[in-house]
Amino acid sequence: MAKVFVFPGQGSQHVGMGRDLFSAFPQLIEQADSLLGYSISELCLEDKDKQLRQTQYTQPALYIVNALSYLRKIEEEGVKPDFVAGHSLGEYNALFAAGAFDFITGLKLVQKRGELMGEVSQSSMAAVVGLSADKVRQIIAQEFSTLEVANLNTRTQIVIAGGTEEINSAGDVFQKAGGRYVILNVSAAFHSNYMSKVKEKFSRFIANFSFASLKIPVISNYTAQPYQDEETAQNLIEQITASVRWQESMEYLLRQAEPEFEEVGPKKVLTGLLAKIRKEYKPSSETSVPPIKQEKNIIFMFSGQGTQYYHMGKELYENDETFRGSMDDCDKVVKEILGTSIVEILYQERENRFEGFSLTSYTHPAIFMFGYSLTQVILKWGVSPDYLLGYSLGEYVANVIGGALSLEDGLRAVIEQGILVEKYTPEATIFAVLASPDILEKYPSVFANTWLAGRNFPKNFTLTVPEENIAEVTVFFKEQSISFQQLPVSRGFHSPLIDEAKNRFKDFAQKLKIAAPATRIVSPVLGGDLAEVNTEYLWNTVRQPVELSQTLDFLEERSEKNIYIDIGPAGSMATAVKYNCPATENPPIVTINAFGKNLQSLKRARDLIASY
Repeated sequence: MAKVFVFPGQGSQHVGMGRDLFSAFPQLIEQADSLLGYSISELCLEDKDKQLRQTQYTQPALYIVNALSYLRKIEEEGVKPDFVAGHSLGEYNALFAAGAFDFITGLKLVQKRGELMGEVSQSSMAAVVGLSADKVRQIIAQEFSTLEVANLNTRTQIVIAGGTEEINSAGDVFQKAGGRYVILNVSAAFHSNYMSKVKEKFSRFIANFSFASLKIPVISNYTAQPYQDEETAQNLIEQITASVRWQESMEYLLRQAEPEFEEVGPKKVLTGLLAKIRKEYKPSSETSVPPIKQEKNIIFMFSGQGTQYYHMGKELYENDETFRGSMDDCDKVVKEILGTSIVEILYQERENRFEGFSLTSYTHPAIFMFGYSLTQVILKWGVSPDYLLGYSLGEYVANVIGGALSLEDGLRAVIEQGILVEKYTPEATIFAVLASPDILEKYPSVFANTWLAGRNFPKNFTLTVPEENIAEVTVFFKEQSISFQQLPVSRGFHSPLIDEAKNRFKDFAQKLKIAAPATRIVSPVLGGDLAEVNTEYLWNTVRQPVELSQTLDFLEERSEKNIYIDIGPAGSMATAVKYNCPATENPPIVTINAFGKNLQSLKRARDLIASY
């Protein structure tokens, strides 16, 4: 049996809460009063000045009452939970229970969070009951300009956030669609882009704190997966603008062995939500796979430039909530930077979806978003990687999944890199060639102005070619009957052609917050283990030749029972494994390809993983 404690957030406060707690923990109350500058017991028990509903007061008050409730429960029962989770503000209590920080440190963070959120105005929130998240998103896209999905509480209870005027006027639209609409008594549009400035300020504040390793698994609102060490600060930053994925978080816990839930704090709001989630939850082999045997290494692989195409993952975006939610989370960051939506660019209707898709400032984030979002689907199955392997740009996805970079920093890095390369470097392309790279030395006059971009497997390499040499190289390959493919790439990655962007990118990368990866990363730039993530490495992922063949040999030397899962849109990494590691015990797994039927392909991949 797995004991789960859940901690509520704003909305659970009420006058009188904590009445039987404050006298039991006088030292903590004294510390809290000293930090806050007012009496927390008077605020909670009397609220003479009607402040308890004001965000800057609500958040510290709830944090304290939740924390004391937890401490008393542990004192009385002497048993700690196996998992913890908290809704929005309650996540701070979950982290306190897990040992990430002490009582006062948590209160400092919550006090600042509440203070900053309390500064936001002209926005609000509402609950839509009886409609699915898909339907709510569809209505928002068609009818409104400021509204966003903020909380995914259950499959049919969705909280939206946005400008006050649209929140106040949206009720009729949602009610006509069959939903019940309730405007919430909150001061602002939490968990939306209205909190962007709060996020920036809180990010600077939290940089002054350090966090301990977690002693209990904490399920993140932001990812609906357990926290990894080193990502505590970034998860709390991202949570400010990202949707609270409560339904997915609870379904993750429902997949544990006989979970027993207990709400710790005032009221029983989360207990009611959990009852609805249980009723709607349908566990099956469609959502999970049996645990992989320990002696097998699971390797997640992420492809890079050249594998992208319009409509990649479109069927998943339309039908899979986890994939769509992750793509939308990424798209929020992209829109802040580029002022445009990659999701709209990818999935708009086209006469020919196979038309060229090569504008680097768009393809960079598109490839990243796809790899990151599909990984969330696979993680939700209960499949976790032992190794992460990215090809070129795919290394950024590996570093985000591995915890070396936050999602926002990873996205900002690939977008900035794409913009700089597009602005400061000449046009070029990359050819995938079915031949030995020895031909480059055999015909030096033909390839004098080209560069080896990567060795993928025996008799397969990639070649960077400047625009002025494309015709000559193309004629040569045709005359020699050498099979090749010009990839949809518009710049000369993995060559000196992009060197003009190097220093500008490294200056930008100095601002990134880099942590030690929590999951082992193997880098094709290095041909083996990644010892340290730094700005030089982040540049070299797209500048130096990709030694994929050598890297796969490195993995095969460590185990003959590797399970390779290609999380790219075209199956190119699985092809490299197939030809480079013919003796591997388990054939590589392709998740989706460019020919549609995403759901069918993904089900086949899930079944293969289960069979391994």
